Amino acid sequence: MFLDFSKLLYITVHELLRRAWVGFKHHLPFTASVLMLPALLAEASCARRMENMVRRLTAMGVKIDLVRADLNSGRNAAAIVGDAHFRRMLAVVKTDMRALQCEAAAWQCDRHAGVASARLTAALTAVATVSERIHALADGLLWELAERDRQRGA
Repeated sequence: MFLDFSKLLYITVHELLRRAWVGFKHHLPFTASVLMLPALLAEASCARRMENMVRRLTAMGVKIDLVRADLNSGRNAAAIVGDAHFRRMLAVVKTDMRALQCEAAAWQCDRHAGVASARLTAALTAVATVSERIHALADGLLWELAERDRQRGA
């Protein structure tokens, strides 16, 4: 997930560099100028990858909701509460989602300086929104697990 966003950042930086070199295109060899993607195709590719990432993040949110429902209904509650690896995974998810939100916000600010397509802007907004939701779900589940620990200990 984090690697997908890094790939998107790489593509965007590559595209920005390509745009900077447009003025110097006559200095580039023919093969290098032919291999560079046009700006609209690069933005569409970035937007498509972000939309796919949003779908995967949404599926992760559904899974976290299912675990929370199992915990609240009492199914597998002992296994969920006692699993330290699961708690570490939730903490990593929270950290990744916060980093994703920060990168999306910074990237969105940088992209507003240039002209971004409506699809790319919508994809960036969706990434930020879904990552905030996933962060809140993971944080809420960790809080519920901590409360159950306190209740068992008290």
